[in-house]
Amino acid sequence: MTFWCFMLIGQAFFIRFKKYNWHRFTGKLSYFLVPLIIISGFNIAHFTIENVPPGHPARYYRSALMFNSIIVFAIIYGLAIYNRKKPLLHARYMVCSILPMITPITDRIIFKYIPSLVSYAPVAEGIRMVPAIGFGLGQVLLISLIVWDWWKNKQFNAFIIVWIPLTIYHISVLYFYQYPFWQRFTEWLMAFPLS
Repeated sequence: MTFWCFMLIGQAFFIRFKKYNWHRFTGKLSYFLVPLIIISGFNIAHFTIENVPPGHPARYYRSALMFNSIIVFAIIYGLAIYNRKKPLLHARYMVCSILPMITPITDRIIFKYIPSLVSYAPVAEGIRMVPAIGFGLGQVLLISLIVWDWWKNKQFNAFIIVWIPLTIYHISVLYFYQYPFWQRFTEWLMAFPLS
């Protein structure tokens, strides 16, 4: 994910300085990097969740937090690649690809530098849902981009499309842990061996 962040920044600089060949070359590297991110993300999620016993709410909360972020990341990346011949749409989707992965950053910042915020995070089944603070930040950023895109370009496209799976992801983390369908789905996922 660190390499992905550097790649996003580099891609923007390549376009800004008209290094289109470098942009295309780096973009092709993403065809190898993204599957690695998905596989390693799945493995990290599996490893993290297997330490929580079946039936414990934290197991299902964490499965939504980790597995669904990978799925939403893959959807947004897929939309970016599908629209690679439409530069403005492509760029918008690529920028948004970081949003499903924002909570590992915000959680670490909160716990290390602003621990007083932890007490403001919602609690469910004894679980302090600190990622909800990161979700709020992600929603503010994305809604700001939606408003900016409408105000500046009179269009609703990439940002509002990204808002749909991102919001479903956020809802899934905050609420799905309590539903039997999600608990069964988690156990089904956990039955897969590590890659």
